[in-house]
Amino acid sequence: MEQAVARSPTFKRLVATVEASNGIIYIEAGLCPGRVLACLPSWMVSSGGNRFMRIVVDRQRLDSDELMVGAIAHELQHAIEALSDRFVTDGNKMFFFYRRYAPTAKEQVETMDAIQAGMAAEDEWRRSARRN
Repeated sequence: MEQAVARSPTFKRLVATVEASNGIIYIEAGLCPGRVLACLPSWMVSSGGNRFMRIVVDRQRLDSDELMVGAIAHELQHAIEALSDRFVTDGNKMFFFYRRYAPTAKEQVETMDAIQAGMAAEDEWRRSARRN
């Protein structure tokens, strides 16, 4: 995470946005439905004025730091989207927020902001690696 913040302005911005919110996001290894490499489950718990969320990453399939940074940046953007609505305070409200905010025909949700954040973070990581 520290290297991602240092090497990717996009990742740094996403982390700063989360830090400025009342969201606390745990990143953990695991499997996501639909064979995606990373996901933001519809899981949220509110306590003491904070909203806790999880990002799950399939570390075995994300075989490079570049892909890992892009996947986490993508999911951080999704978390920020949910955190932007102060009424989203639990997993059910988060699920229905995404049904309104980013409806798709699938169980997964997707936004252009998340796609762009992931691609930008990967690209910035790649360019930083070439400079070093």
